[in-house]
Amino acid sequence: AEEPSAGTYAIDGVHSAVLFRIQHMGLCYSYGCFEQISGEIVLDADPAKCKVRLEVDANSVDTNNADRDNHLRGPDFFNAAEFPAITFTSSKLRKSANKYAVTGDLECHGVSKEVTIEMQLIGAKDVGEGFGGYKIGFEGKLSIDRHAFDISNYPEVLGKDVELTLAVEASKQ
Repeated sequence: AEEPSAGTYAIDGVHSAVLFRIQHMGLCYSYGCFEQISGEIVLDADPAKCKVRLEVDANSVDTNNADRDNHLRGPDFFNAAEFPAITFTSSKLRKSANKYAVTGDLECHGVSKEVTIEMQLIGAKDVGEGFGGYKIGFEGKLSIDRHAFDISNYPEVLGKDVELTLAVEASKQ
């Protein structure tokens, strides 16, 4: 991928995804995603000036089962009525070739923890005005302990580790 140009980018919620998987009863993985993602990426030649802000609507959780989704939105899990947003705000960024280690605060369910997301640049190019102009795309993975975010119900049914995949496409502003 070509080196992305410096600037401020708005995350394209239509072409971005936050996917997750969690073990169910030690037998298999259950998968899901969040449908509503927004935020901003600031890229600069100086890594100290780079920033990432990502916001996910907890109410937009989708596991392809309406009853389970409503349970996840409720007080046993995300408690989306009280904590409607899951956010990530970067504090530092390290770059090596087309890989970026982005460290920051992940806030979920009213709890904030420092995490590092290993992101890979997938592409950076002008896709034409009809498709949003100059765009960048990254993908990364992160594993979190749900218990650390006070989401610890059903320990005999659900694993404690949640594996996240972030696919982010953003348009230069």
